[in-house]
Amino acid sequence: MKNNDFIPKILSNVKTVLFQHFLIVFNYAGSDSEKIVAFDLKENEWLPVKVSGDKLELNGTSSICSYGNHAIVIYGTSGDEKESILNLLSLSKDSNGIGMYHDRISFQGTLLRNYHSANIYGDVMCIIGGNINGVRTQAIDSINLKTLAITQNCAQLISAGQTLHYHSSILNGEKNYAYGGNENNNSTPNKNIYVFDIGTLKSTCLADCPEIYQTFQVHEDNLYLFSEQNKRDNHLSIFNLSQGEFYEVAKKGDIPPSNCNWVSVMNGENMVLLCIYDYTAAQQKIESCNVGQLYSISFEKEPENGLINNLIMERLFGTYQDDEELKELKNVKNLLEGRKNTDIDFIVQDKKIPAHKDVLSARSSFFSNMFSSGMKESCQKEIIIPDISSEAFEVLLEYFYQGTLPSDEGIVKELIVYSEKILLKRMKDHCEKSLMKSVVEGNAVELYELSKISAAEKLRETTLELMGKNLGQFVDQLASLSMK
Repeated sequence: MKNNDFIPKILSNVKTVLFQHFLIVFNYAGSDSEKIVAFDLKENEWLPVKVSGDKLELNGTSSICSYGNHAIVIYGTSGDEKESILNLLSLSKDSNGIGMYHDRISFQGTLLRNYHSANIYGDVMCIIGGNINGVRTQAIDSINLKTLAITQNCAQLISAGQTLHYHSSILNGEKNYAYGGNENNNSTPNKNIYVFDIGTLKSTCLADCPEIYQTFQVHEDNLYLFSEQNKRDNHLSIFNLSQGEFYEVAKKGDIPPSNCNWVSVMNGENMVLLCIYDYTAAQQKIESCNVGQLYSISFEKEPENGLINNLIMERLFGTYQDDEELKELKNVKNLLEGRKNTDIDFIVQDKKIPAHKDVLSARSSFFSNMFSSGMKESCQKEIIIPDISSEAFEVLLEYFYQGTLPSDEGIVKELIVYSEKILLKRMKDHCEKSLMKSVVEGNAVELYELSKISAAEKLRETTLELMGKNLGQFVDQLASLSMK
């Protein structure tokens, strides 16, 4: 978890799109300097976005799609437009941050709808549901992004009597999944999941969801649906497309706060959540620390059947919300400092270090698997830990109990290797970034060797770049490494 100087004020009316490893946030209600912002999912920090070219006038009923190195924005409607506008945003990244160049392209015909969704398949953008001049529609229109040719009412998304209004849709291959919004003539939530097959132009209702969800994503054979105002511990439900049923699984790590509003994207195989509204804070008329928090959710699968059995949740960015959360953190810290009610002893360099299985299991899949039934360690009272000093292991425990990241360079060097061994990505990323900042001629070879042992590719590139500037100076040292 990281905090930096630039932190935008994220408001409730936002849309998102993924560009490379940047989450681009269109922050309609934000200030002029924060209408568009980006979150770097590698560095875990917010960045401003500078827009040049034609003037961009965003509104909350627009839709945003990714299209190669571009973002496509289709506006909603005020009801009196004579033409449609396609907004082409060319995205770039350089040392100064994220840049966008805006081309405003007008075309004949209208695709203007409020509260619609849109997806791009090949060079065709599909406009789904929403309302036209206050009349809700179940039609799908399309526009060819190369020719700007429009096909209106190319398909009906849902059966008669229902429409999707203020909903979400996700494209996966040739199938477009849609969920949410309201039914045709009232504000009753529509809890159905639909699939529209682009090849056959047919739609099917897959399921009636057991509750109301705020955001969803699709990956491989699963739909991931995240709750809007769900006060249960487990916010995320999974719908397996092959089995046609919901199931819920255990969760580990940083649990996102309840009673909040979320948007999401898929970043590779991980689901990224951004909190955009806090109902509790709004009711109490206080500023929320939850708004602007980001979480990454990864999924562990059963090797036998491929079904997901664990959700690994990690807070990427944010601060602690309130006294209750601070109290919980303090209680866990007291567990470490007081060493009360411990149920496992680690033997590290002949030093006995007591700890709590539940805390370590919640923070680490490595220790969770170690303590699970069937493993010999689950029955042991003492476990010998090799390949790490007792000082570094104590720092690792501080991370598990308090979220504290190391600063001592010697400890960092040990933990980058050990984090790779126990699959502790956040700790490894922190150590790698810390060591990259300390690379100089005097330690370049040592850190190069360390980067190979820990599979730290960025650190390896940094050391090679430095050594490449004066290779003759390092030839003997590199040769001695290759002989080991």
